[in-house]
Amino acid sequence: MTVASTHRTGSHVSGRETSAPAPDTGGPRPLIAAGLAALSLLCGIAVVYQLDGARFERFEGHLQARSVAIAAPFPAQIERILAPTGTTVKPGDAIVRLKDDALVAAVESAGQTVASLDKELVQSEAKYQVELEWRLRSIRAEMFETKIKSATFLKQKLSHQIEELAWKTVAEDEDAVAQPKSAGLIDHVGFRAVSPREARVETLLKSEAAKNAEEVSTAQVDLCDRRLAELEKLERSIPDQVRKSIGIELIEQRLHDARQALAALEARQAGLTLTATSVGVVGVYQAEVGAQVQAHEPLVQLLDNDQPWLALDVPSARIAEFRAQEVVTLVFPGDIERKGRIEQIPPQTSGGTASGDTVLVVPVKPAGKLWPSIPVGSRVDVLRSRFTPEK
Repeated sequence: MTVASTHRTGSHVSGRETSAPAPDTGGPRPLIAAGLAALSLLCGIAVVYQLDGARFERFEGHLQARSVAIAAPFPAQIERILAPTGTTVKPGDAIVRLKDDALVAAVESAGQTVASLDKELVQSEAKYQVELEWRLRSIRAEMFETKIKSATFLKQKLSHQIEELAWKTVAEDEDAVAQPKSAGLIDHVGFRAVSPREARVETLLKSEAAKNAEEVSTAQVDLCDRRLAELEKLERSIPDQVRKSIGIELIEQRLHDARQALAALEARQAGLTLTATSVGVVGVYQAEVGAQVQAHEPLVQLLDNDQPWLALDVPSARIAEFRAQEVVTLVFPGDIERKGRIEQIPPQTSGGTASGDTVLVVPVKPAGKLWPSIPVGSRVDVLRSRFTPEK
């Protein structure tokens, strides 16, 4: 009983172990299919790439843009960057501020010199006015006295002329008593003659004396006129003479030179703030804040992204295959395709490759659609047809 049961039980267990397994739906067949599909895609890409390689030659180029260098006008230190990299600026916008402690001290010293000379000039001008007024008063007083003397001498001259005329009239009369035309003159000059002969002699002497007195008066008037002319000339020249004696012209010249020196220093100080000379995008700075820069050392480039071009590197051995105005295909980052036109063929090489071959940089300008906006210096592949170049 027990054996039979045990047999039956073993038969049951044995029968369960030898039964057929259920189908497995998660086997390796889908993975194999996916792998085959990926392999087919890679093969297709490889075939396309090989076909493209057979049709096109691939050259390397780098995006460029018209640029303007912003350089330090003289040795200085970078104090502050006012326009960070990537900022779009227009003419006059501040980009970099430089610092020159020696220049600041020189401007301050020059300003003090100008202020000191200004004060000295004001004091000298006041002294000049006092000195000039005193001297002009003295000259004008002498001029007045000279005019009085001249008027006196002119009066005497006129009196002597009248007296001489009277004596001449008497002398012309043959009879001083009988002739009525000279009787009044005789009474006027107080002539009393004893005899005609004596009367004539005395008349001639009186006439000659009057003539001499007239000549003396004339000479005195001339002297007064000459002295008056000298005084007038001195009056005109005395301001310059007083200015020179006080030293105003020298002070003015020193002040002029000092102001020019100050203006030059202030212009140089204003030049510490470098500004944009054209519209552009600020590139990468070649020095950091606090760095010392030399005169005419470029600090940053202003890039004009509106006028991009491509620097195409062509081995010198292949340059004969290229021609100006030839259109090539450009592949920008992100597989963006655009067209470009070779501007010109350069007349000389510009460097060499790692293998030692010389290369020429061929400029390529946009043709067709606008190029995408990418950083200057980025690599751009240039595809050139192996058969017939595009026109």
